[in-house]
Amino acid sequence: MVDMHYGTEADPSYDALLFEDHLHEIRECHRVSRGCFFLCLVGNKYLPCPLPEELELEQYEAIYSTARDLGLKADLLDAWYSRDDTNYVLRQPSDVQTEEWRTQCQELQEVIQEASRKLSAGETRAVPTKFRHFTYSAVERQFNHALGLAPGTAHHILAMIRDWEKLEEGQPCFQDVDLEGLPHKRYREQLKNFRDRLAAALPNENRAYLAVPWKPGGLNTECEEHEAYLSKFREVVSAKLQTLINRSLEEEPEIKARNKTVQEVFQETLSHLALCQQHMNSEEAVDWTGSEILDRIKNLIVISYETAGPGTRHGPLLIHGSHGTGKSSLLGAVYSNCEAWFGRRLLRIVRFSGATPRSAYNLELLRIICQQLCLLLHISDGFLPKDASFDPLYVNNWFQTLIRRFEESATNELLVILIDDLHRLNPLDSDIVAALSWLPISLPRNVHIVGTTALPPESLKLTPVQRERFRNPDCYIELLPNPGTATLEPRVDSALDNLEDLFGRVAVARLASFLTCSEFGLSETELLELLMPTSNSAATLKLSSGNYNFSTLCAVRRRMKPLIREKLMSGKILVCWRHDLTSEVARRRYLQNQDSLRSAHGEIANLFFSEFSQQGSDAETEEADPTPVESKETPFQTTLQLDDVTYSLRHVEESWIHLLKAGDSNRLKQLTVCNFDFLLAAVQTISVSYLRCVLEHVRCYLLDRDLELVYYTIRKSSDVLTRDPLQLGAQVICWLRPVADASGDLVSHMIICAMAWCDGYTAPLLVPLNGWLQPPLPLQIKSLHCPAGVKLIEPTPSGQHVVVVPQTGDPQLWHVMSNSLTHTFKGHSGPVLCLAITKQSQYLLTGSDDISIIVWDLKSLNLKLRIYEHIAPVLSLTPALNNSVIVSGGEDSRIIITSLLTGDVVMKIDHHRGPVVSVKVNTAGDVLVSGPAAILVLLSFSFFKTFGLSNSVELFYFLFFLAFPTLLLV
Repeated sequence: MVDMHYGTEADPSYDALLFEDHLHEIRECHRVSRGCFFLCLVGNKYLPCPLPEELELEQYEAIYSTARDLGLKADLLDAWYSRDDTNYVLRQPSDVQTEEWRTQCQELQEVIQEASRKLSAGETRAVPTKFRHFTYSAVERQFNHALGLAPGTAHHILAMIRDWEKLEEGQPCFQDVDLEGLPHKRYREQLKNFRDRLAAALPNENRAYLAVPWKPGGLNTECEEHEAYLSKFREVVSAKLQTLINRSLEEEPEIKARNKTVQEVFQETLSHLALCQQHMNSEEAVDWTGSEILDRIKNLIVISYETAGPGTRHGPLLIHGSHGTGKSSLLGAVYSNCEAWFGRRLLRIVRFSGATPRSAYNLELLRIICQQLCLLLHISDGFLPKDASFDPLYVNNWFQTLIRRFEESATNELLVILIDDLHRLNPLDSDIVAALSWLPISLPRNVHIVGTTALPPESLKLTPVQRERFRNPDCYIELLPNPGTATLEPRVDSALDNLEDLFGRVAVARLASFLTCSEFGLSETELLELLMPTSNSAATLKLSSGNYNFSTLCAVRRRMKPLIREKLMSGKILVCWRHDLTSEVARRRYLQNQDSLRSAHGEIANLFFSEFSQQGSDAETEEADPTPVESKETPFQTTLQLDDVTYSLRHVEESWIHLLKAGDSNRLKQLTVCNFDFLLAAVQTISVSYLRCVLEHVRCYLLDRDLELVYYTIRKSSDVLTRDPLQLGAQVICWLRPVADASGDLVSHMIICAMAWCDGYTAPLLVPLNGWLQPPLPLQIKSLHCPAGVKLIEPTPSGQHVVVVPQTGDPQLWHVMSNSLTHTFKGHSGPVLCLAITKQSQYLLTGSDDISIIVWDLKSLNLKLRIYEHIAPVLSLTPALNNSVIVSGGEDSRIIITSLLTGDVVMKIDHHRGPVVSVKVNTAGDVLVSGPAAILVLLSFSFFKTFGLSNSVELFYFLFFLAFPTLLLV
């Protein structure tokens, strides 16, 4: 429930366009709300009456003529209404908060009302009128609009009527007054008529009458009588809303299954069917009716069934097309027409890859499809095989087994599986052979699979056999670019330009940024929490500052309708971009650098975990409770934390991805992937296979020992957790307790939480008191493949990247877990012979055959400094003295110490008789070792004073020549 007047500067009734947006929002509320969709608040004041946004030609001429006959300012109509093709449209100024417009608006309202009142004198309320509704106030017009949306809406409208007791005269803010300050008789009569209409139209239980004693200035929360009134008002509204909602749930109960598997499959299927319907009904959808492509698909599917004999097989059908070629609408056309093609009922499954969490990963997509097939075929009582395991290999074999079951079925059931945007499925390390290896290349005659992709088969994660199969014309269809496709991007840009002209770039940029960053979409409530500050309830929220209120968000959303869509997911209505292309355009316009992108992801992450932050801040500010806590005897001597925050399904689906993309690895581990409550919520609300996908997704970007421990624990526990997710606590204790002492605080905290949860669980659980299992970590975590070979290698301080110098070419920065080349450092004109990375700061040092040393900034990946001091190739280098200097050795037999900040020479050591191939400095910075004819250099304290603290102390050092010709002391 929202107040459309919250955060507004003035009454929105003076903004005709905004008033129409409010009427539109009432329609939307009626469409999606349960119980009550409109709360009507009526007091002692009737006005204002909003201006009509449009007047029909006949209406305008009648009002203008009548106003002139009555001696009113009819010229105001000419001044503020202009004619288009069919109607007269209000030319409202962009700034409706000026005093000048308010004055003009009131005068114009008076002209239209007086003329309309004269014209409607002979009209009755029983029949539709052309003029009477222009005399109604904003609240009455909204009530009439809500009441007329559909039959029976009166039972879903709630009216609260309040009266001031002993209201003083001359209070224009609380009652309608005339020019002399006395109560306005006409408007008081209209208010009485409106109240009578409320009583006649609404049931008694949908109305409430309240009275409050008058005090100068209106409501005062410090007044006991007013505070009592407000308490009663809240109680009455809450009680009536609860009654209406309960009645709605009784009359139209939500479809919920007792079995979690059935409910999960039902919700996922419903989400994708709704998306399919949206694609087919979209105004921009390509009409494939009677097209050559649709006829070709029909022939390929029908002929493979009708002409093939028993035991014959055929391949799946892959449709490739770029953005805007109509792939999704084509899939919708196949879905709606395939039953007519076969002339019989079919089993149809449709999925839009990446639209929901359960369709974003190969493992989850296949798992839900298998479970849906089990439901359709009525297999097993629990809708899962007794030996079920949500392991990738098992799920793959499970799908193939179900496909063969159709071939062996005596009923000859027909199955059609439609999967849109196969390229959007996230490939993970656990995928067998290739990400799409589960896609069969040979199908029974009564099973058909049709998939679409924006990438050609060569770019998809397919096996060589699959690629060869999709080269067959019977398995591959290429959609030619639509002539209108080239205009899609300019149209999106133009639509965003128009929005910026209406509402300002700052406001549009904020909303568009959050929609672009969302993984699956954001609910209206989540958008409001991001866009609408609530710290000061009396403040005016202006779009010029990027701050929305309920009213302005309603207006912006209505005008963004061609660009956005609503989708049902996990029982919530989420708002997201309509097309991937729109997201790309918005990212290019409003998220032009990595910092702004991470900042937006960080704000969304903070939205999901705001209660955690609040809990942490409260814990820091409040003093510890001196009252001793009653000890609870348990096998583990742990206590449940009563202030733990419950993880919701939205945390499991959306929150973790924003912490990952914001680069906040610490909170990502603490709040999600290394948090027992999050893991438990994931396996209970979705499945262990989804949790595996989440952990593997994070592993693609983050190399961390705690994360690896959790991942391999879940991986080894997949069989157990498939059958009973409540065994998560026992599995965490079994696998992680033996390594708790050697691990960080996160692992220890996870074990404590698992013990506390097991101890607090009321049903019997088998929980080990000691551990005997080996640590779950394998010897090898990741294999990095560098095609050009490796000559030199150095890890970055974060451990997430390595710098590789190939056999030939420039140094390269590789991301370890994603096995991807991030950057190539181009700057040397010769081969790089040595490299080093500073430990506390993000600098890469490279020495080359071109006799130069380059300092690279690993954050910006830019060249920071180039040093030319050697006269021969640089063979070795190392940072020293807290990364303030560079010690380098070269083929010129010199050791040169230079400043890392400026490149100036600090010291030169000329005691080698051959190339200096290695230099090292100890941690304290007072010992330097070089080789191969090793020299041990002891730098005195005067060196540090000379370099760091004093510029007047003389340099000196001690040399020790060692007898071993190839010794290197570290």
